[in-house]
Amino acid sequence: MSRRATCGVAATVAGLGLLVWGMNEPALDTVVAARVTLPVESRPLPPTATNESVLASVPRSTKSPQAARALVLDCRTAGPRDVPRLRTMLADPDPLVVGNALRALVRLRALAGIDLFALLADPRLRVRQEAVLAMQATGDARYVPALESCRAEKMPQLADLVDRAVATLCPDLRRMLVPD
Repeated sequence: MSRRATCGVAATVAGLGLLVWGMNEPALDTVVAARVTLPVESRPLPPTATNESVLASVPRSTKSPQAARALVLDCRTAGPRDVPRLRTMLADPDPLVVGNALRALVRLRALAGIDLFALLADPRLRVRQEAVLAMQATGDARYVPALESCRAEKMPQLADLVDRAVATLCPDLRRMLVPD
């Protein structure tokens, strides 16, 4: 082997050694673990306004994990042409269907005419959580009294969402609740 080839092999081995050493670093493990555990919602999907309606194939039952995944994916990729279908899904008895349809309508900014007060009063927790997030997304401070009454119910599953929504909708109220 020539001297030049020997130097190339040595450099490659040294580089691999650094790579293996770097992979044993705890900081790298933390970064890899954080990257693997990203929630699905943090990965945006492009809207499908030009495609055929993806909601035409939405299963009416989410009994199986495959059907639930299909519903979530279809709602995440729904476009403006799917708004009428999403609105009809709000009357579904399955909270998974209602929650994902409401989240899609918030993303599409198509909440006009939807009674968020009724959804906030719904007995199903998932529907109420999505209603709180929808109220927050509107930026309308008229929802604050309804959110405050929801806070008075002392539901721990809703408390953080309600606090964030009220803080977003009424920053002055937040300053009164949380002094500097």
